[in-house]
Amino acid sequence: MKILIVDDNADYRLLLSHIFQDKGWLTVEAPDGAAAFNLLREEMPDVVLSDVMMPHMDGFQLLRALRGSPFRDLIFVFYTSTYEKEEHRDFAMSLGADAYIVKPLDPVDIAAALSVIMNKGSLAHDGPIQSEEEFLRKHNVLLSEKLLEKALELQREAAEHRRDEEELLRLKRMRQQGDAGLAAPVVPLAPVQCPFSVSEKIYDPVVKIDAICEEMAARKDDLEDSGAVTLIDQLCASMRRLRQLVSDLQEYIIIPRSELYAPMRRIQMLVEVLKQDYPALPAWAEERIDELQQHLRQFGALVEDLVKLTTVAKSEVNRQQVDLSMMARALVEELRKASPERRSEIMIRDGLQVSADRKLLRLALENLLDNSWKFTRNMPVAHIEFDVMQVDQKRVFYVRDNGIGFSVKQGEQLFTAFERLPEARDFPGNGIGLAIVRTAICRHGGTVWGVGEPGRGATFYFTIAG
Repeated sequence: MKILIVDDNADYRLLLSHIFQDKGWLTVEAPDGAAAFNLLREEMPDVVLSDVMMPHMDGFQLLRALRGSPFRDLIFVFYTSTYEKEEHRDFAMSLGADAYIVKPLDPVDIAAALSVIMNKGSLAHDGPIQSEEEFLRKHNVLLSEKLLEKALELQREAAEHRRDEEELLRLKRMRQQGDAGLAAPVVPLAPVQCPFSVSEKIYDPVVKIDAICEEMAARKDDLEDSGAVTLIDQLCASMRRLRQLVSDLQEYIIIPRSELYAPMRRIQMLVEVLKQDYPALPAWAEERIDELQQHLRQFGALVEDLVKLTTVAKSEVNRQQVDLSMMARALVEELRKASPERRSEIMIRDGLQVSADRKLLRLALENLLDNSWKFTRNMPVAHIEFDVMQVDQKRVFYVRDNGIGFSVKQGEQLFTAFERLPEARDFPGNGIGLAIVRTAICRHGGTVWGVGEPGRGATFYFTIAG
């Protein structure tokens, strides 16, 4: 993770750099917006953390220039002690800022807030850019206000400067006493009760992207422009980072989403620069770039689904009385509204009550009913049933349908994340739903299993402990 820190206060830049480096992040510094913009192509940061008021080009001007460039998808975060009013924040967000942090805030707290922001991730900023006239009008009003307040700001900065120096000395002492190495970017979670399995197929898009990078690197001598060759070298370097993170997925339950998005975002920006600056690329290069973007979008969707699954695996279970019958009817109503043309007969038993976490159980039931609805779409009439039976004095809930079904041999395979059966490939989805179901039920001390027959439907059973 590389962060570009933009601030005309050199001491504050240095302080933030030390704090971020202690977290394992790389840092680049710039004293103003103009210098920062000139560094983008060379440094390719993942995040821009910028003050607002600076000479030459302020933070607002930098953000507007960035969103109109090939680097528009960078995460951009403001931190400021001068532009603290609601209208200042609104102006920043209208320009495309991802977050707006108002000081005074401890630098360590800024790092913590930045971690949260980066984990949200975003690969696209497609909103309209303000016209030059509108931007100048709003910008000049804000600038005039701040020039009048600058004297007071200088007094506050003097006090902050003393605190920053003390913090910097403390960090330097800590670094001298302890290990000054970079923290590992992969953070293993504490052991959870319900580990899940992930299909190797999640890595398919990355393997394809890697192959495209290798081909482009091997054929870069066919390109006449040295600038394009340099960009391809940078693209392949980012690909190697992504490949390493994907390999780490096999050893850890989860990698912070921001770590996965960093090389993905950098690859996307490099591709945009290639397309914009070198429109006369050979046909083979243009084809490979289009393929690369397609695989990158596919992998991004898989990462989002993996985040959903790991969230279920580590979330707290807050039990309360839950009416499953009412929940199921609400979910079915949503499905019918989405496909009003479909014919269906759906039976839901009344009075199905359990003590469970409402959100987790809703996820489980939603995915079970959604699967039944999806895999019965080719039936003249979809038959779906949600009921309960007693087995050895235990309640066993089940969802049954008359859909495409599956063979007994495939039963366990269904619960592996991103594993899709051949019969299901004509239906939408990434193969994450039943993995979420199993994990959510497991968090309640229960079990889930399925039985089916090809062409004759499927039934999924689950129990809830307690």
